[in-house]
Amino acid sequence: MEQRYFIKFMFIEGYSPNEIISKLSDIYGNEALHKTQVYYWLAEIKGGRNDLRDEQRTGRPCNEFLDDQIKACIKINPHYSCRVIASLISSSGSTVYRRLTLLGYKSLLLRWVPHKLNHYQKYMRFTMAKSMLKILQNLKHDNFKYIVSGDESWFSYYYDNKRQWVLDSSEVDERVEKTHFSHKTMVTIFISINGLALLDVKPSNQSINAEYFTNNILTPLEVNVNAADAKKHRKLFYVHYDNARAHTSQTVKEHLKKSNLTLMPHPAYSPDLSPCDFGLFGTVKDSFAGRSFSSEKDLIEAIENFFLEKPKNFWESIFNNWMTRLQKCIDAKGDYF
Repeated sequence: MEQRYFIKFMFIEGYSPNEIISKLSDIYGNEALHKTQVYYWLAEIKGGRNDLRDEQRTGRPCNEFLDDQIKACIKINPHYSCRVIASLISSSGSTVYRRLTLLGYKSLLLRWVPHKLNHYQKYMRFTMAKSMLKILQNLKHDNFKYIVSGDESWFSYYYDNKRQWVLDSSEVDERVEKTHFSHKTMVTIFISINGLALLDVKPSNQSINAEYFTNNILTPLEVNVNAADAKKHRKLFYVHYDNARAHTSQTVKEHLKKSNLTLMPHPAYSPDLSPCDFGLFGTVKDSFAGRSFSSEKDLIEAIENFFLEKPKNFWESIFNNWMTRLQKCIDAKGDYF
C-alpha cells in the first residue's frame, strides 16, 4: 500500500515511469512492485483515482492508510514539512504531525559539519588523527604536562541570554542578532593541563600575521615553565594549533626549527579535533550569558576569572576528550563523527 502512494507522489512531482520504477527499486529492493504493477497504478492515478486501497479489503483502520501516505511522502523527501505533506495527502498539518510522532519519526536539525570533505581530506584526517593520538597517549604518562594547545577567537562585549522560562510565549524577551560591527576583541588562548598557559589580546589596529604570531605567541610559550622542565628532562614539549595562514607560514616554520617547541600535526578543516574549539571557547562564552562588559579590561578580567575558577578535573576532561575524539575520527575513517 505504501508503495502505491509513493508512486502517486512521485507522479505528482513530475517523475517519469522509468524514474519511479528505479526509485522504488533503490528504496524497497526485492520488495519493490513489479513494473507492470507500477504501470497499472500510474494508469489508475492518471485516471483520477485517489483511493489506492484494494477495493475488496475491508475493516482496515483508516489511520493505516493515512500512515502509508505519510511514509511514502517521507521516502520521496525526508525534508518535507508537516504542512507540505498535509497538502499532498489532503489532510491537516496537526494530523500529519500526530501520525508522524506515533510512527516514531523525529524532526531533527541537520548535522552541521565545518566542510564537505573529499577523499584526500578524509585520508589526511585519518592519518593525522592516528599520529596525534599516539603523541597524546605518550604524553598521558606525564599527565599531559608537556603540551599546550591554543587558538584565536572573537569575544564580544555583550552576551545575551538564549532561553527563558515563561508561562506564555508573549512573555519572551527579544534577542538582538549580533552584527559584523558588534563590539568585540580578538583573543588568543593557549591551555595546558593546569589551565591557562597564555592569553594574548590583539590590538585593534593589528592583524595576526606570521611576525605577530611568532613574537606574541610562540616566543612566550618557549619560556613556559613546563617547556623548561621538558628540556631539563630531555623530553619534547609540544605546541598544538590549527592551520591558519599565520600559523603555517615559512617564517613560523623557520622559527620552530630553532625553538624548543615541537609542533603537533593538525589536519585541515578539523575544529572538531582542536580542544579550544570543541571544549573551551563555547563554554567560556556560554558562562557570560546575560553579561555585558564596558571595557576590554573588564572582558579580559572575566576570561581570566573563568580560568581561575575551573578545577583541575575540568582541564583533565578536555585532554581526555581530545583523545576520545581522535579515536572517533579514526573509527570514522577521517569523516566527521
